[in-house]
Amino acid sequence: LRQYWTDPRLEFDQNITKGEDLTLAALFLKDLWQSDIYFPESLSSNKHVVMTQNELVRISPNGKVLTSTRVTVIAKCAMSLSYFPMDRQNCTLTLESFGYTTKDLLLMWKVLNNFGIAVVPVPNLKLSQF
Repeated sequence: LRQYWTDPRLEFDQNITKGEDLTLAALFLKDLWQSDIYFPESLSSNKHVVMTQNELVRISPNGKVLTSTRVTVIAKCAMSLSYFPMDRQNCTLTLESFGYTTKDLLLMWKVLNNFGIAVVPVPNLKLSQF
């Protein structure tokens, strides 16, 4: 789960890192603002901790923040198997904020170029906004 946002309070002189992003240990996450994203359809979910915490924090000189966390989500999905094996299932995985409204937080897919697509856009795909 990768999340991006800009926090102007975290801007720093790019000469400090020679223009490179600053990569921090996951323990710094507790000191940063974070969204309260969750998966409402999940039956269970967990963050991975294999050898070490599987989380990344990267801050750009302009205050752009990237957090990346390995998560596993087991979600419920109602299925109709009446045409099995020729059936098609449509299962959704929703991301929502627990406490923020769209005045505070707006969820959007980030699409990269052809060499690194983060999410393949699906026609009529929508992120619920409350």
